[in-house]
Amino acid sequence: MKTTVKSTQHMNLSGRILIVSAVMLAFVSMISAQNKWTVEMYGGIAGNVPMPLQVEQTGHPDLYFTAKYESLSLANPIYYGFRIGKWLDNKSWELEFTHHKLYLSNNPPEIDYFSISHGLNMFTLNRGVALSGFQFRGGAGPVIFHPEFKIRNVSYDPDGGLFHMGYLMNGVVLNVGVGHPIKLSNRFFFNLEVKTTFAYVRIQQDDLKVNAYNWAFHLILGPGYSF
Repeated sequence: MKTTVKSTQHMNLSGRILIVSAVMLAFVSMISAQNKWTVEMYGGIAGNVPMPLQVEQTGHPDLYFTAKYESLSLANPIYYGFRIGKWLDNKSWELEFTHHKLYLSNNPPEIDYFSISHGLNMFTLNRGVALSGFQFRGGAGPVIFHPEFKIRNVSYDPDGGLFHMGYLMNGVVLNVGVGHPIKLSNRFFFNLEVKTTFAYVRIQQDDLKVNAYNWAFHLILGPGYSF
């Protein structure tokens, strides 16, 4: 029953993200005159560069080390994303959502486990340009994430945060990518893309504070539709 409730909650969060997406797209529609829209879904894999992780806790010395993360992109919940863009000639404004995951693999003795497995959910507004068959894009935005940890006998409260579902919105991300769309018909295409993201998130619970950084490289691919 508990698993069913959590699954329903995650579905509800996805619905809220889609609502936010619609609002952001309304903003995008005011930026430029309409030429064409594109919608893309994608899967992929991601690798992470070792980055600093800092833990501050009252009554304990600060813990600072270089964290190594696994992504387990093909394990449930899988890595996925979507992108909606509005193109005017060879330039675009885009709304992108990427569901990334982090699992700490070099735990020090003070950390029993640390992960962001229900999503380091990166939500960016991109500016794109098409040149010589490639699409270059860059953007930034907030991170909505769901941590799980046990640090010095302090466990994360899964019922806190946004909507009392354990999600936090206390981070930012930069997104840069280059893709090569392959045209399948007048409307359909398939996109292969390499991108990199740099994210920072902060977790605070009672007397515990965690600052985490993530630099990742992503290989994504998936179908798209132009209208």
